Order: sequence, then C-alpha cells, then structure tokens
Amino acid sequence: MLTVVNSAFIQPLLIARGAGQLALGLYISGSSLFNFGAGWMGPRLASRVGSTSRTTLSVIGIGRIVFLVFTAYLILSGNARPELLIPLILLWGLGEGLAVPLWNSFLAGMVEGSERGRWVAMRGQAATIATVPVLVAILIVVLFASRERALPFAYAVAAAGAVLSWFFLKRMFASSPTQPVPPKRSLKHVPETRDARRFLVGVFLFWFASALTWPIIPRYLVNDLHAPTAYFAITPIIGAFIGIAMQPRWGKFGDRAGAARILLVSGAGCAIVPLLWAVAPVYWVGFLVDSVAYVFWPGHALGLTLRAIELVDHEADRPMMLGWTNLAQGIGATISPLIAAVVVGHLSVPIILLVAFVLRGASALVMSGTVWGPTKEPATLASTA
Repeated sequence: MLTVVNSAFIQPLLIARGAGQLALGLYISGSSLFNFGAGWMGPRLASRVGSTSRTTLSVIGIGRIVFLVFTAYLILSGNARPELLIPLILLWGLGEGLAVPLWNSFLAGMVEGSERGRWVAMRGQAATIATVPVLVAILIVVLFASRERALPFAYAVAAAGAVLSWFFLKRMFASSPTQPVPPKRSLKHVPETRDARRFLVGVFLFWFASALTWPIIPRYLVNDLHAPTAYFAITPIIGAFIGIAMQPRWGKFGDRAGAARILLVSGAGCAIVPLLWAVAPVYWVGFLVDSVAYVFWPGHALGLTLRAIELVDHEADRPMMLGWTNLAQGIGATISPLIAAVVVGHLSVPIILLVAFVLRGASALVMSGTVWGPTKEPATLASTA
C-alpha cells in the first residue's frame, strides 16, 4: 500500500507544489538510485551486522520514520515545498531500497525451486489484494475533495499502513528460521559468470529505457492532456485488479518455461507501452495504455527475481545477486530521467517514446539471453533451493 500510494501520487503532488521538469527528473533519478540501487549495499550491510533479519528491520524502520516526518510536514505545512518534500521521500526510499534484496531472498527461500515462481507471484497477488480497498477509499476522496486535501489524506493512510506493516514484518522474522548471512564481499567484487554479467547489462538497458518516459508522461497528462487528479487514483485500481488476475498466471508460466522466457515475453509486452503512448492524444486513452503495462510489468518483476536466483549456486549468495540486479535497475533508471528532463525541450515526446520502445525491446533480448544463445538452465539450480 505504501509503495502504491507513493507511486501514484508523488509526481502529481510535486507538480501541484510547483516542481518543474528538472525537479521531477532529479526526484525520479534519486528515487531510482535509492529504491533500487541501494539494494546493492543491503547484503554488504547485513554481512557486517551479522544478521539478515535485524538489518532488514532496522533499515526499513528508519526509512518509515522518515516517511512519517514527510507525511507530517505535508499535512501540517500550509505550503509544503518540493525542496523539502523531495529529500525526505528520497531518504524513505533509501531505507526501503537497502532491504529489497534481503526481503526478496527471504521470500524466495521459503519454498523449493520448482514452486518459486508461483510462490513469489502469490505473495505479490496478496499484497495487491490488500491495497484495493485503500485505493478505492482514496479515489472516493479524490473525486469529492480538492487535490490539496486528497493528496495529504492519501499519504496519511499510507503512513498508517507503514507503521502496521513494520510490526507484522517483525513478527514474521521472529517466527521464521534464521536466514543465512550473506558472505562478506569487497566493493570490487562482481558476479563471476558471463551469464550473470550479460543479464545485468540487459537489466541496465531495460530500466534506462523505461525511466526515459517516467518524468515525461505525468506532466504530459496533467499539462497537455488535462488529466484530472482522479486519473492517478483510478489507474492504480485498474492495475491492482489486473495484477490480481495476472500474477498467478505469470508465476505458473515462470515455473513451466523458466525465467529467461518470462523475461523475453514480458519485455516484449513492456516495450509496446511507450509506442502506445506515442499515439495516445487523449488522456482517457491512457487507461488502456496503463492496462497493457499492468499486464506485463508483474511478469518482468517476477522474471528479474527468478533469473537472479537461478544465476547463483549457493543460498547465501542470493541476496548479493539480487542486490546487483537492483543496482543495475537503479543506475539505469537514475541516468535516463535526467537525460529526458533535458532533451524534452529539444525533442518531441513521441520521439523519446520511440527511443524507449526500441531500447526496451533490444534489452529484453539481452536479459533473456536470446542474442547470446543457450544460457544456464533453471533445472540445474532447482536442487539448491
């Protein structure tokens, strides 16, 4: 719920508070670096603390305290400025990002390899189901209240969920077996296999291409297509219902066909999205475009996790490979929003969207190993779960 609310409303909030295109680009780049790239440091931090669960709870807890401060400032200040909102929300993202590979590794280790796709997808489905009533309540507020009242309310609900979820996480770790501590690695250590390095290159290219559109589409919707605030409340609800239906299907497909195939199929579907945006001149057509994205993005996210796990031979190495995957995501998504924020004044939006389409499609081939020939098969790692 916390992530869904912030993803849906942070850019409309910053735009309403006067953030310009460059400020949005800086926010998106920073959030990508912290929410994803910080994961690279998570396993290293856990290896020095000597406890995976303690590290995960600590970094998430610190981040959520910052989120509470962000929400309090937004509600209590009559004129919350982007100059303060952006650093606070980035610090929250840093805490969440550090925990991502540790949390995903913990979840993946709860089942055997042959069931991992369905299990991870079921976890995503359960989380999505939990967000639906909250998103509907926020939509009702958005429809009958001004943007200045609706956005603080949405963040207040998310802050309450942040506190509750931390206590549930604490109980979950307390009742689970002790997780292996990632081995200590130097900052110079990189994945040793060629397959892993190629996979990371593909992840970087895909997220570079994806983030090219992130600072452009919301402002295009608000300023050029005059989309109401309700648009940003409706699309997550549509996405939630699509995700509930599609996540178990992606999980079954991943278990049956393997992570490389799921990355290829979902990557091709995601590549179509910027192409559709390039020919969508009316804001309500965006509901259809977003629906296509919501169909394929869960498959991409699942494929990244499954493929990263396939590429290691030992359970203790899982968090670090997931951390490298997060770093590739973060670096790619950090660079391109800044480029997009600068070039959007010199190139038309459709041209940037076409570039994103081509790069997404090419990177899907690299991630899945299609352009390199046979890669390491999932079956060789199933027994190591």
